[in-house]
Amino acid sequence: MTIDLFSLRCFVAVAETQHFGNAARALFVSQAQLSKRIRDLESELGAVLLERTTRSVGLTEVGAEVLVEARQVLSHISAMEEKARRAVRGEIGTLALGVVGSVTFTLLPRIMRVLRQELPGVDVSIRAELLTPEQERMLHGHEIDMGILRLPVRSSGLTWRVIDRDPLMAAVPRDHRLARLDEPVDATEFRDEPMVIYPRTSGSVVGEAVVRQCARAGFEPNVAVEVTDTSTMLGLVSAGIGIALVPSSASRLAVEDVVMRQIRHPEMVEIAVAWRENDTSPLLRSCLSALRESGTFLEPGPPPA
Repeated sequence: MTIDLFSLRCFVAVAETQHFGNAARALFVSQAQLSKRIRDLESELGAVLLERTTRSVGLTEVGAEVLVEARQVLSHISAMEEKARRAVRGEIGTLALGVVGSVTFTLLPRIMRVLRQELPGVDVSIRAELLTPEQERMLHGHEIDMGILRLPVRSSGLTWRVIDRDPLMAAVPRDHRLARLDEPVDATEFRDEPMVIYPRTSGSVVGEAVVRQCARAGFEPNVAVEVTDTSTMLGLVSAGIGIALVPSSASRLAVEDVVMRQIRHPEMVEIAVAWRENDTSPLLRSCLSALRESGTFLEPGPPPA
């Protein structure tokens, strides 16, 4: 059995108007074409759907049942067509988003507000606590569509826009001598301090910035312990294991007995939104456009293609 949608539309139009002429005009077809469509439908179903007289058109018992189903079919088709149009416009779908460390407390909420407001039909699947190298790998592997990461990006085929510049700060125990200072701390003050740092072999961008900060002050970090995530790092600072140099965004964690102090001439870590350079997904493009229009991207730099 093959029933075409236009025949269903013809049947529904006649059933609702109870008039062949009015239904034909509404569908922009001749009355003869309309009548043939309905006869073909009745033949396909093996049942009479309409009771025809010289003065009126009515539904048979079978026709009344078919009308209910026909309306549902046409409604589903209409919804499917609209969903397809919205998908083509990038208004619906699921965006897989990778997120690095402590930006979950600062930049992520801002980005989520923009996407929720501008693209309410888009779902965001978040993969959190991912270092930049992990996000690069996942972008190339199509495991995520977009990443919030720390620059630099070292692999080819990816592009990005800077969304924030995050200075390093010193996290020290509340009873530490540096906690009593009001002015920014000179990095030379860290020379003999045991430090909790990010693993130097992990590819951590912040870890590299910490090493640069110390190198500019003329020393290498005195490593007490290496940990991979900022919250654990601050917990160890609270326990008095050592001090730590962390992004300023980590101050949102507000760990008990940890004091954050500004550093004089701090190393800056750039945070960016990154995506595959050749990705033409309407959904991705819509998300990038929403972020650009909201002022999330910092200038200078070209807009997303």
